Amino acid sequence: KIYFPRSILPITTILSELVNFIIMVVVFFIIIWSTGYGVDPGSLLYLPIDIILLFVFTLGLILTLSSLNVYFRDVAYIIGVVLMAWIWITPIMYTANGIDNELLSFILKYNPMTYFTELFQDTFYWKIAPSFSLLVICTVMAIVSLIIGIVTFHLLEKDFAEVL
Repeated sequence: KIYFPRSILPITTILSELVNFIIMVVVFFIIIWSTGYGVDPGSLLYLPIDIILLFVFTLGLILTLSSLNVYFRDVAYIIGVVLMAWIWITPIMYTANGIDNELLSFILKYNPMTYFTELFQDTFYWKIAPSFSLLVICTVMAIVSLIIGIVTFHLLEKDFAEVL
């Protein structure tokens, strides 16, 4: 038997998506620059931090969900439904500040992607550096997500071969 670290599979998946994301950000930057909207070079210095924080957060989610998917095959289908709803409750095309509905404000407050979206909105839309508190919140969420993902994956990986 040859040792094969099982965590390589979800990590390579997310790394390939990271490359796609970076290419899309470059294209998005070119479009913004060519339309004359402009981008503040000072706020662009935070873009690598934004991408790294989002990557770490997503890696934690991927490790958790991929390990659960081995044991519960319906997780893959549930993720599709949850992601569709998650897109609509994440302020991608709107800002979280302009919401008057109490229920939606509550949902946005506890939606982790709201804060990561605000990082990118600050960089591209508002052309400002993200606030220190926003960076701290996103850093804590990314680290907690990664810790949960690593712990879950390592607790469940010993039986992957038998289950599959």
